[in-house]
Amino acid sequence: MPARFNLAFVIEADADLLGICENALKSVGFEVEAFVDGKTAYERLALEPAPRLVLVDLQLPNVSGHEITWEMWFNLGDSRIIIMAPDQKSAAIYENKGGVDRVLIKPFTSDEIKKIARPYLNPAYSG
Repeated sequence: MPARFNLAFVIEADADLLGICENALKSVGFEVEAFVDGKTAYERLALEPAPRLVLVDLQLPNVSGHEITWEMWFNLGDSRIIIMAPDQKSAAIYENKGGVDRVLIKPFTSDEIKKIARPYLNPAYSG
């Protein structure tokens, strides 16, 4: 499924961090769909348009961030993935995995999200 270059998903269980990520992405020019529940996000990923960029928390209710990431690897090759990990141990699982563009360890700032996300608005950018 082709990705829409200016669409981003934020999938994060913590409402405060979700808001920080959503506002940061909007401020650099993304349209954002936000999800606090893994199941809702998982179901939305099956629909068009696909997002260009997905920030995904690993610790989600109902469907984990791991499951969402695996689903994206198999079905959304044009979407780019940024993992939001709770700690270094969780981050290490994805740090050198093909198919994951970046791993952020919580906490991080709005400015970090902006700096990382801005290049993805260029359709030719591949991380």
